[in-house]
Amino acid sequence: MSGCLLAGAMVIALADGAGFTLEWQHSVERQSWRESWEVTDDRRLRLTEAAVKGSGAGMEPGPGGRFERGWWVWAPALPPVP
Repeated sequence: MSGCLLAGAMVIALADGAGFTLEWQHSVERQSWRESWEVTDDRRLRLTEAAVKGSGAGMEPGPGGRFERGWWVWAPALPPVP
């Protein structure tokens, strides 16, 4: 929940086209997870890149994932969120 509030605050604070990265540790697998987001011209959020350091339950890299410097990295093909 706090992540959603933070993301909403970022949209208010960031200019169109600006971006930010969230990083946290998976609660079960204890592996790092990272997401890069961008604010679109119509003030929505678009996930531009996701990465996991390791693998485990619910942590499989998405289609087109590649291994870079210890991270599985991919660009999710998802529509922007309000």
